[in-house]
Amino acid sequence: MTQLAAALADLYLQVPEWNNFIGEMLDRLSQGSASSNSVNVLLTLFKIFPEEVNSRHLKIGENRRTAVEKELASKTESHVCETNSSDAELQTKVISCLSSWLLNRQCPTDCLAQSPLIHSIIYALRVPECELAVHEAASDCIVNALYLIDNIKSHEALARVLQAGVFETFSAYKVAQDAEDQDKLQNYARVYCELCEALLPEIAANPGRDFGDLKAIEMLLLLLDYHDISMAEMTFNIWYRLSEFLYQAEDADFEELRLVFKPYVEKYIIYLFKLCQLEPELKGVISSGSEIAEFRQKAEESVKDVTFILGSADLLKSLMDLLKSPSTSGWNEMESAMFIISCIIHNIVDSENECIPQLLNAIFSFPPTTHPMLLNTAAQLLGNLQEWLQSNHTYMSHAVEWLISLANANELFIKVLAESLENICEKGKVPKKGQSMENASHHLLRACTHLVNDLPSDEIAARLEQLCARPLEFLSKITNAEIAKKSQTTTAFAPVDNNENAADSWQRLSQDPVLWLDRLAAIYRVLSPWQKQDAYLRIVNQQQTNGVSAQMPTAPWLELSSRVWKVVSVTLDQFQENQRIVEKCCRTVRFLVRSMGIQSIVFIEQLAHQMMEIYTKHPTPVSFT
Repeated sequence: MTQLAAALADLYLQVPEWNNFIGEMLDRLSQGSASSNSVNVLLTLFKIFPEEVNSRHLKIGENRRTAVEKELASKTESHVCETNSSDAELQTKVISCLSSWLLNRQCPTDCLAQSPLIHSIIYALRVPECELAVHEAASDCIVNALYLIDNIKSHEALARVLQAGVFETFSAYKVAQDAEDQDKLQNYARVYCELCEALLPEIAANPGRDFGDLKAIEMLLLLLDYHDISMAEMTFNIWYRLSEFLYQAEDADFEELRLVFKPYVEKYIIYLFKLCQLEPELKGVISSGSEIAEFRQKAEESVKDVTFILGSADLLKSLMDLLKSPSTSGWNEMESAMFIISCIIHNIVDSENECIPQLLNAIFSFPPTTHPMLLNTAAQLLGNLQEWLQSNHTYMSHAVEWLISLANANELFIKVLAESLENICEKGKVPKKGQSMENASHHLLRACTHLVNDLPSDEIAARLEQLCARPLEFLSKITNAEIAKKSQTTTAFAPVDNNENAADSWQRLSQDPVLWLDRLAAIYRVLSPWQKQDAYLRIVNQQQTNGVSAQMPTAPWLELSSRVWKVVSVTLDQFQENQRIVEKCCRTVRFLVRSMGIQSIVFIEQLAHQMMEIYTKHPTPVSFT
């Protein structure tokens, strides 16, 4: 029946010379005693025709589309508005038909506003005992009606009926909430959000008056006072639009509007604080792709949208009070408060010296047993505080040292730790902390290499290329510069002054081959030997299963290691007079050979020859083992 109705509608739409077919069909089907078949045909046509008219898949002109829309609209009062039934199944079909007809922008809404049908649909949402199928159909219908009234002046009568009707669903919503009726709650959420979307221009322009009745915002907050984050997510666009309306308000009106909406935004932030709380049983940190992580990311953007309505300083104070409250005792509650703070802390002025020092001192005093997620969020907060830290160097030093200490605590912090250190270094330049930052880089490299272990062989090769690229690049530049210098002068290489308190300590450190050799050593020291990698074991097991004679699989980093060896070999040759650099070269080669096993034979002969040459020229003992 549906396909036949759709085909008939498509045919009619594509024949411009065919007119008034809809009225004739509806009149013919509605005449006389209505059989169940004729009623079903009638309802199917009611539903399908508006949907097909609005379909953009049909290649018809706008004039034809508009003509059919007007024809459909002319039948609204005589057919749709008078249709009703007490039977639940038939009632659902009738409501679905009205939903389709409401898609027609030409639909005369004054008759709809007076129709018993629209009032019965609203009533269905007010009755807690309403069957779910009817409730869902009624919600869809009201949502479509709310789409239609975005121009309130053209649909004022219907807008008033919908506003008053939706406001009266409060009690039924609370019943559904107490009963944990998720399906009905989702229906109410769609209706409340669409009501706010439709009325928001009036709410922002005339809060508390007529269509600007703030009860719509109160009903929006109902959705956040519940544990379903999907319902809260539906409201984000409304808060964004509200913030846009206020941001664009005239200066003379802004402060008055801000004070009107401030209490609602304060409640909104508190509800987000509750919804962003993680499960107390969580052991590590949340996965970046998890549902709660994605929700928190969207919540962060929403908090940033509305912060100016409250004022960053006032919001920080209220969140600090919340953080210090005895009721905020669980790690997950503290973490959630700190998460909200991290969303807005970049707006805090440099001169703020009350809340932020208290917050930082609390973070720096976290014991080692602190939950990993709380530490992770604290590290993220420090990364967002870079502007303030730039003007408060004492706290900057403590922040860098605290972040570096995290690297020893848990590899779970690797991502946020790296990002926070990057932010602080970029903005604050971290004066006189070159050596400390280098220690941090070693921790990061080791943590990254732990993550590389046991990946598929092609991924191991790709990730190691990324980790080794920068050390190889700088080490090559230093050795090339040394070669060029020796071709011009016989001056021996002067050891680098490693005073970490020097103002240009990083610049000085970066010119030292030892720094880049240590980074390479840090990587290869953690890299598991090829024979112990999961990828190697899988290949060997596959060979045995297939009855293939066992062959040594090539290490995926063989080509990379050959390049590493060449660069280290040149460094060793150019700086053989400097025992400190020679020892670092030897240490790097030792870890390189260990990771390769027997496959290191590709450069062992060269290594042995170079060892003999250096021992001959410089008999001072140097350990190559």
